[in-house]
Amino acid sequence: MLQNMKLQGTATQETPEQVEARKAAEAGRKLDEAEVPTKQRMAYDPATNKIVGPVDVDIREWSIEEIKECGDPKITLCMILKDEEDHIRRCLESVKGHVDEIVVVDTGSTDKTMEICKEYGAKVFEHPWEGSFSTARNQAMSHVSTEWILQLDGDELMDAESAPKIRDIVRSVHKSTANMCYLTLFNRDIDDSKAKDLTSINTGKIIRMGIGAHYVNRIHNKLICDGDTRITGLKIYHYGYHLDEAKMKMKHERTLSMLLAQLEEMPDDPDTHYYLTIQYLRGEEWDKCIEHSKIGATLFLKKEPDSQLLLLVYNAGAIAYYHKKAESPDNKQEFLKNAEELCLKAVEIYSDYLDANSLLSSIYFATKQYAKCYEVSVKFLAAAQMHKNDPTKALIIPINCLKNEWLVNLQLAINFYENAEGDNAVMFLQRSEACLPLEEKYKPSFTVFKYMFQRGDPKSLANAEAIYKAGYRQE
Repeated sequence: MLQNMKLQGTATQETPEQVEARKAAEAGRKLDEAEVPTKQRMAYDPATNKIVGPVDVDIREWSIEEIKECGDPKITLCMILKDEEDHIRRCLESVKGHVDEIVVVDTGSTDKTMEICKEYGAKVFEHPWEGSFSTARNQAMSHVSTEWILQLDGDELMDAESAPKIRDIVRSVHKSTANMCYLTLFNRDIDDSKAKDLTSINTGKIIRMGIGAHYVNRIHNKLICDGDTRITGLKIYHYGYHLDEAKMKMKHERTLSMLLAQLEEMPDDPDTHYYLTIQYLRGEEWDKCIEHSKIGATLFLKKEPDSQLLLLVYNAGAIAYYHKKAESPDNKQEFLKNAEELCLKAVEIYSDYLDANSLLSSIYFATKQYAKCYEVSVKFLAAAQMHKNDPTKALIIPINCLKNEWLVNLQLAINFYENAEGDNAVMFLQRSEACLPLEEKYKPSFTVFKYMFQRGDPKSLANAEAIYKAGYRQE
């Protein structure tokens, strides 16, 4: 079950020493240094790429009064960049005045990226590209002089309401056991004020320095950071998938090449198979996606059964099976059954997993299991609303189906039309329209009208007429 998985921001239970320290601080009494409980942690030296230590680290909670007495901890915006002149100014503007220094490692820009960064007072260090994003990130961290870093990419920016809270977050955790704070990242579809949030994920972006935090893996870096974590509620926006077709193809090929190189080095690494599953899914190479989904699931169950990535491995494989049905109509039912089985494995782990429930809705719709379709659709819509109300409840894996609310409502509308419940059908059709921007509000009515009209039987034609009237009732 999900409570056994590695969850973001889950505070560990206080030890008796921590309880005593907190109570003492709240009562206004000071603890002598000898009374402060410590534990030993290893430290990471980016210069030598070695683990050193151990070192003693204070692990007790501090009171608000003590935090104020210790002064403001400093924070650095820490970045690796290459040819980001189209995005970097906006990124730097989003945190202007909210960080104490900016450190940039440039891995070979040929445009004005470094020049723009220097306009904002950044310390820019040139490091040749060594074929690993982790190497570059660790190099950037080695140049930081503050107690904390905020790690952003050039195509990300802080939400305007979140940026002023960065310092408050750092102050609040500086004397706690937390060494990393999660921010909620939203991938957006377009590059303007009308952008829609396509996916969301809680990701570690505020990191304590001096305790050995570092990145591993060539690509899709994994942060290794000892200690507790906190969820902050701060928001970041990412526009890295808002690229033209040629750039997206180049990005896909680069990522795939690096993952395959990483696979040669770590053939039994479940994370690498997970990322290959996702990359082949994006490239619509369904068989390879399914292959790595199976290998990844086996490795996660053997090595890291509590990893949330297992959910995505199952779901990605299910999506591949779902799409294969169009390539091989004779095997459609088999592929849909395989997709259903993988989705059910995911929701068995976490019943409110949005992506799996969204796909199950489509699977049950395609197989005309309308009762099951209704059940999982209502479950999905309720969970999606909860997620929108509080995005910090996101997992540490991407939630990719936020854009599917209109489709799930649409399928429910058809379900009710099929069962001659016209009022409910119109209600869900209207809800489907409400999920879309003005220029796309025609899509639900048109899609259902076409679906019914193509069936051609008297009942479907009557439904098509009703849908037409409902969909264009304001025309």
